[in-house]
Amino acid sequence: MTDPSGATADDATADVADPGDRLTSFADQWARSLAGTGFVPMTAAEVRRYLRGHAERLAEALGAGPQRLDHGREVGAALVEANFRSPAAIRHTTATIVAGLATAAAVDGDGAVDGDAGDGVAGGGDELAELAGAVVEGFTLASRATTLAEQEHLQRAALAAMRATERRRRATEARFRAVFAEAAVGIGLLDAAGRVIEVNQTMAGMLGIPIEDMLGRSVADLVRPSSAPGTLGRFQALLNGEMDHFRLDTARRRPDGVMVYLDLSMSMVRDERGAPAFVIGVALDVTERCELQQRLWHEARYDALTGLPNRTL
Repeated sequence: MTDPSGATADDATADVADPGDRLTSFADQWARSLAGTGFVPMTAAEVRRYLRGHAERLAEALGAGPQRLDHGREVGAALVEANFRSPAAIRHTTATIVAGLATAAAVDGDGAVDGDAGDGVAGGGDELAELAGAVVEGFTLASRATTLAEQEHLQRAALAAMRATERRRRATEARFRAVFAEAAVGIGLLDAAGRVIEVNQTMAGMLGIPIEDMLGRSVADLVRPSSAPGTLGRFQALLNGEMDHFRLDTARRRPDGVMVYLDLSMSMVRDERGAPAFVIGVALDVTERCELQQRLWHEARYDALTGLPNRTL
């Protein structure tokens, strides 16, 4: 049987059958246009299936009246959700909708030609243009919201990291303060010019000078060598960058007249650029050891009764 136009019934059926195939072809074309526009955690087949569902959404939107704009915005937001976030992704999507959606949507769900949809978009009409614009709008709004959410997440993560770093710094500083203040050895911090920045109570007791009287003074004024004249020379070499560390025994007479012997270690600490930052000095009071050595030396070489030199001397 033929219709008035001369086409057979089989021809008409073939012309309108399998509306899903048209949408599938449209979805495949859409997927190809999006290839390379961004990384998505889906395989190519999964992308096609994902876009197939949204192709149906777009086809339904053409006959949905004012509701089509909401449908278009939802599809645009869905692209962002799937991680198609690049400008190229929305550009190719818009071009694909304009070029192929009219044909894909020209068949209704019963397999019959949807005259309203076909006529409304046949020449790239207002409905199709408005729908494409709604997709762009939904894409833009979703991209903005996603970007703001990611920025807020990064800001919170950065703030949390800063707070954690500050807590670790304070904990480290607290431990250092405890060790610094309660150490059994004398500890002093000096700037790159050799002036005292900070000193603990043990060092102040060794030298017989109050802490407040040492701050800002040169180390040469505090540890003036009497038995080790090379101390100042080594310290100056340390400040000049000729060495990073030295250790020696030195002696100093305290203001109360007591001679104190020190095992002194000085180290230069450098910043991240390698420039001198500060000097840390650690002193151990070895006065008792030195006095014992001197007494043993004297007893081995002098007569205990007369005090005269013996044959060993």
